[in-house]
Amino acid sequence: MKSNNPFHIRIFIAAGLLALFLIVACNPNRDRWINRKWHTMTGHFNIYFNGEQKLLDVTTTLETGHRNDFNKILDVFPYGNEQSAKGVTNILDDALKKFSGAIQLHTVGTYTDDAYFSLGKCYFFKRDYYAAIESFQYVNGRFPQMKNISTCWIAKSYMGLNKISESEAIMGILLAQKNIHHNDITEIYATAADANIRLEKYKPAIENLKKVLADGKTTKNQRIRFNYILGQLNLIDGNKAAASFYFNKVLNLIPPYDFAFNANISLTRIYDPKDKKSANKVRKSLKAMTRDDKNIDYLDQIYYELGRLELSQKNFPPAVTDFKTSVAKSTKNPVQKSKSYLELAKLYFETKDYKNAKAYYDSTAQTIDKSDKNYDNIKATKTVLSDLINNLLAYETEDSLQKLSLLSRDELERKIDLWMAYDKKQKELAAKDAKKRKSIEASLAANQDLGGGTNINNFLPDGNTSWYFYNPTLVASGAADFFSARKWGQRANEDYWRIAAKEKPRNTNDTITSITDKPAAGRTDSLANNSKTDGDSAEPDGKEVKAEEKSEKVTGMPEKDAWVRNVPFSAAAKRQSNLRMMEALHNMGLIYYTKLKNPVEGAKYFEELEKRFPSNEYEPEVYYQLHKIYIDLKDNYKAEYYKNELIKNYPENPYALLVQGKAAKTVENDANKKLVTFYENAYLQYTLGNYAEVKRLKAEADKTFPGNSLRPKFEYLNALALGQTDSVGVFKNALRSIVKEFSGSDVAERADETLKILDKEEQRVAVFGGDSTLNDLRVELDPGVPHCYVFALKNDKSDFNNFVEKITVYNDQYAQFDNLRANAIMSNEGYQVLLVRQFPNYAKAIEYYRGIKANNVPEKRFEVKDPYVDFVISMSNLTTILKDKKIAKYQALFLKQLAKEKEAK
Repeated sequence: MKSNNPFHIRIFIAAGLLALFLIVACNPNRDRWINRKWHTMTGHFNIYFNGEQKLLDVTTTLETGHRNDFNKILDVFPYGNEQSAKGVTNILDDALKKFSGAIQLHTVGTYTDDAYFSLGKCYFFKRDYYAAIESFQYVNGRFPQMKNISTCWIAKSYMGLNKISESEAIMGILLAQKNIHHNDITEIYATAADANIRLEKYKPAIENLKKVLADGKTTKNQRIRFNYILGQLNLIDGNKAAASFYFNKVLNLIPPYDFAFNANISLTRIYDPKDKKSANKVRKSLKAMTRDDKNIDYLDQIYYELGRLELSQKNFPPAVTDFKTSVAKSTKNPVQKSKSYLELAKLYFETKDYKNAKAYYDSTAQTIDKSDKNYDNIKATKTVLSDLINNLLAYETEDSLQKLSLLSRDELERKIDLWMAYDKKQKELAAKDAKKRKSIEASLAANQDLGGGTNINNFLPDGNTSWYFYNPTLVASGAADFFSARKWGQRANEDYWRIAAKEKPRNTNDTITSITDKPAAGRTDSLANNSKTDGDSAEPDGKEVKAEEKSEKVTGMPEKDAWVRNVPFSAAAKRQSNLRMMEALHNMGLIYYTKLKNPVEGAKYFEELEKRFPSNEYEPEVYYQLHKIYIDLKDNYKAEYYKNELIKNYPENPYALLVQGKAAKTVENDANKKLVTFYENAYLQYTLGNYAEVKRLKAEADKTFPGNSLRPKFEYLNALALGQTDSVGVFKNALRSIVKEFSGSDVAERADETLKILDKEEQRVAVFGGDSTLNDLRVELDPGVPHCYVFALKNDKSDFNNFVEKITVYNDQYAQFDNLRANAIMSNEGYQVLLVRQFPNYAKAIEYYRGIKANNVPEKRFEVKDPYVDFVISMSNLTTILKDKKIAKYQALFLKQLAKEKEAK
């Protein structure tokens, strides 16, 4: 029975209209009001929102895991490191799919621009900065309302590529804009400050961060970070009042403890060193911090600041103690340990205690990060000090050995007896200690067998064996080695024993049983072989044994004679010892004066050399250096004295001529002048175009100056002349001969560069042929560099994000092991471009290209019916042709190159 119920009819009509509405509204590309509203709603809540949440998870994860390095200016943006980026890659890949889906399925929705922008951010956090720049540039061109913020992220991407100057230039243009949206102030001005800080332009960085805090929309974490950075920047800039203001603002925000602690530490640096009351207040504050249990992991930093405070007050012994305590407490912070070592090294260096300075520079070089800007300087100083110490020990060793050679037989035997007694005593002590340790370990092992949990660590401070001297087994073993002659010889138990080996006998009249007279130098064989010294030996008492009576068998007892086998008893041995001493004194004088800039110490060793060895082989140079030293010290009398001595005793020596302002005239110099004049004439002929004359002069130079120092230059000049008159083959052969014969020289490098230019030009001619239409292509044809595949189409209606998805599926099927990525960009000449990258070289890229052609990917997968271009190109050339708007021209060149390759086969 037919129903005439109007209600049912209305329901039916409404359902039909709703269905029609949905059908019409679901079209993702049709730009009508109803479509826009529908796709805005569904695009936001169905897909975009999920991608946005994943991106938010990524930024939260990176910020939480970011390691703040308070030893330098904090990072403006806590984005973690390379490892952190790898940890969030999967989440970012999911987010990319969400944003791509939002673009593809809801193109006309108002969240399309946000989706494109979020794609760029995903690439940025993946550290794929080139892809990020391409995405942000696309947003820049297509969505004018997002131009400022996308430009800001382009600048951030350049910073990721370490192109800081380019980033700063972009931000400079952006900050000149007057229409920056309120929501974008934080990101834009913080990015500008980041670039300023990296370029060490701290004043503009301060202004930009102040703008962020005044006008931007910041979170609590951002306010803590930015205020702390402002405190650091003002402290560097010398504005202590402003620094104090910002560090106190950090504390008022109730920050995490690491920020609170470092803010408090930074506040302790803000005092007037000349105001003792202020310094005492800071000292009390720091010492109170050492007693706070919360600071147990920060004690190294606190003692470091105490050391710096004492240093500023010229209290050197307390400063040394504090820095050493900082080192001892630094178990988890290698950066802080290296800073404390460096302060000790500098302190000892400035007080001219070079032995200790060398030891601490060694420790600094071992612990400091090699990327630190001070690393090279520290390493150079360490090397200089090592050289100084080696020469100092060589001098002291020879001086000690020579003093021993002057002792009477009785005195020498008494010394040997003392050394042997001391050696025996130390061995007995080491043996007892080792036995005691063994007994303790056996007892502990028995307890463990009975189920006891006792460990040898319980007998040590804090149960900690991480430090060498907290481990009794290592200490016992080390002591046995240290006090035996097996490895280091007989050494005193004192600081820096490797370099501080002075013998310190109290009294030559002590008996053997007086163990307080510790013969620190030990055997003279070890002493000589290991650069050890004997500083305070007794003077001869008139009972000197004649040299011929003192042979290597001084006592006739091999065990005793071994201790003095390197003492220079004979005249020949004494001469060799003197030579070593002279060289050491000369080297020390030079090192102190020229490298350590210490003229007083330099003069001391030069004058000691003159005093001990008059008319030595170094004397002309020593007089010259002493003359310069006393000019520096403004002692005109001594400066003139050594100048006159040099001229009087060595009138023709080059050093004598130098102090008189005269040039040394030699046959060699005269020949060199003629040679240089000859070469200059040949070069002049080349510039005038007289290439035949160049060849003639080169041949004459070979006869007149055989084996001369300018021969490489003559050969290169001759090759250039051949290049002007002969074939390319002859020119290249001449260049190859230069590269081979003079390998490693500047001329060989220039010849090699010329060969490369010729090879590239030949390759270019081979590819371009006589086609003048391609001459304006600025490309370098290098098959060995990374390449990419390009598909480009002039059609605004085509959905290239869809192409990206399809080419990704294709890559998974046919190139799954090549680790390829695909993305879409818009070129300046109207092309939509699909990039597939990157291939290690041209061969791999062309193989991929042939696969694309064989599978008809553009026609079958992309379903493209309009004309398109596709080719493979190096990454550097791609940048050039996009900038020059030469996509079509490069396509012509590429097809021409393919044709030539086909002919060659």
